[in-house]
This record gives sequence, C-alpha cells and structure tokens, in this order.
Amino acid sequence: AGFPAVAESQLSNVCSALPGDSSPPGAESSNPSDATDTPFGGPQPKGASLRQKVWALPWEELWPCALWALFAILVMCYAMNFVDARMPDPKGNAALPDIVQEMWEVRQNSTLGREMQHVSDGLFITNIVVPITAALVHYRFAIGPIIIKFFSVYGTTMFLRIPFMLSTALPPTEDIKCRYTVPRAKIESYVWNAILGFVTLGDGNIHCGDLFYSGHTVIITCCWMMVMQHLRHWPVLVVLNTISLTACMALIIFHRNHYTMDVITSLYVTCTMWLLHPLRRPCYLTWSWYASWPEKCGACWVSVPLPEVRTAPPQRHDVDGQTLLDPTPAAEV
Repeated sequence: AGFPAVAESQLSNVCSALPGDSSPPGAESSNPSDATDTPFGGPQPKGASLRQKVWALPWEELWPCALWALFAILVMCYAMNFVDARMPDPKGNAALPDIVQEMWEVRQNSTLGREMQHVSDGLFITNIVVPITAALVHYRFAIGPIIIKFFSVYGTTMFLRIPFMLSTALPPTEDIKCRYTVPRAKIESYVWNAILGFVTLGDGNIHCGDLFYSGHTVIITCCWMMVMQHLRHWPVLVVLNTISLTACMALIIFHRNHYTMDVITSLYVTCTMWLLHPLRRPCYLTWSWYASWPEKCGACWVSVPLPEVRTAPPQRHDVDGQTLLDPTPAAEV
C-alpha cells in the first residue's frame, strides 16, 4: 500500500515544475484545506470542474509534443508512397519464412481469418481505451505530463520508422490486399494519398510494404508502458493489459499483417523510447536545444587539457648517521 504513495510523490515532484500547471483565474482557494493534491498538476480545489482541470493542463508543454506527433504521422504517410512503389513484385518474390506464422496456417479470406481480424481490432481498441480511461479516473483528469510523454514517444518512434521502411524493401506477407489483389491499386497523387492516410490513420490510403516495424504495435505498447509505470499499483489492470497486449501482437502476426520481427522490434523500440523520455517536453522539441548547437559544435574543437602530473621528491632518512634515499619509486600526485 505504501508503494503507490511513493510513486505518486515522485511524479508530483517531477511535474510541479512544468509550466502551465497553474489553475485558471478564480480556481485557487485561499484555504489550503480546500485543495487536494494530485500527482500531476499540483494542488487543485475540491470539486473542481472538468473545465478547470482541462485549463490546468500544461498546454505550453503539450501542444509542441502533439504537433510533433501529427507531423511525424504526416511525413510517414508520405513516405509510404515510396515504400509502396519499391515493394518487390509479389509474383516473383514469395513471403519470408516466419516460424510463428507457420504455427497456425490462417487465410485472411476464410471465416476464421475474418473473425480473427475482428478480434484483433477489438483488442487493439481495448488496449488504447482502457489504459487511458484508467489513468483519467485515477489521476482525476490531471494527466498532463503523461499526455506529453505519450505524444513525444509516439511521434519519435513513428518518425524513426520512416528510414527503416525506406531503406529495405520487404516482400509482402500472405496478405490479400498486397499480394493477391489483381490489378493492384496505383497511387495517382502522392500528396493526396498521404493526406488520406493522415486523416484516416492509415485506413484510407494505398500502401503496401510498410512492414518494418509495426505501427499498430507502437501505440498499444505506449499505452501498456503507461500502465506499467503509472498504474502498476492496480495488479489486475497490469495483468489483463499485458495479456491483451500479447494476444493482440500474436493476432497481428498470425493474421499475416506483419512478420514477427516487425512486431518484436516495434515492442523493443517503443519500450526503450518510453524509458528514455522524461515526463515533460524533451529537449529536442525546444528551440533552446537547437540554438545551443553552435556552442556545442565549437566545444568539440577545443582540446581538453591533460591533468598536471607532479612527481614527489624522494624521501630521505638517516641510518647509522648516514643520509640514504628511499629505494621505493616516487609517487605521483
């Protein structure tokens, strides 16, 4: 019972320094007993309305991270056009052997395949909605730093996905849309196709070959890491969300939407990014970080002086009236 209190106390210290955490005018109370401490956003008055809690979010830190995530998604959707054009011809390039997919032979156009897709979509939505709802309820909507971290990690992880997709063209899996649809849809306008993918979250644009690594696994892993870090004092939620995440990743592989390496790499990269990011806007999303580049680059050309090494003089001592030098080597100071 004492563990959650320690965790929330640490989170409160981290988030208390965030700009934009103050309540709107009129929300403060002169009586300290009328305020309740929340782990995110500092003290809030008892019975604060939802509008006051939303106003108290650290918007100065939140909007750059949200714009970064949207920008990363838009650039990724545009890069998918080139990935689709460079995808190897399915007629002469068989799908890569995948030991996990070989465990369960499932065709997407079969009854089992269609039901599996419905279950996978349901688990995908559950893995997003349940953790976010639990965080909102537990922290009484004061989850500004969590939202900031979520957008930062999601945007950076999706942006890092772009060079992997562009550098290596993988043959499609046993996916009906990319392998067996004849003739395959052609992209008429790269810009319009990217906009469709951005608006529909990848459901309305033409794209094939965007396999490594899995974008669906990124977002559900972000939600799972949120549970593991900030809601781990709810063991039932931790266990159920872990099982749901594992089942969703397995169905993505079994349904031939991705290879196993796509899903496992996505899980690893997202977890690493989540652990490396702070509960605030990261430095690479601030102007001051880029403004300090000239100074940092100039410091690279300055040689670091070596520490001065001084040798102590040999020790002298008298033996039988004679002055002798100490036979031990001189010590370095």
